[in-house]
Amino acid sequence: PFTAGVEEDNDDNGTKEDIVQLSQKAGSMARQLERSANDYWLKEYLRRRAGEPVSVFILGADRKLRNTYKVLLPDLGAIFDYTSSRPLEVGSQIEMIPGQSGLLI
Repeated sequence: PFTAGVEEDNDDNGTKEDIVQLSQKAGSMARQLERSANDYWLKEYLRRRAGEPVSVFILGADRKLRNTYKVLLPDLGAIFDYTSSRPLEVGSQIEMIPGQSGLLI
């Protein structure tokens, strides 16, 4: 690696490992915060449209959870899990109505 003309000291290996671990933890924390923020704004978007039809695409069914689907909300470009009380056709476009809580009915 390029050292800018400075000889490396083997004692710095611990410091480098600490920096790598710190950056990995920071990346993980940033992803968790981003997920939380995205969840919040999706719910807020739906809450503000309570009672209004929202068009979504059914992208696929979850293999592990029965009647759970990946749904695309094109207005936001958001993909989220949705559990339905009835089977949905993968690839179809349907209209759903958000409730006051910001959840799709």
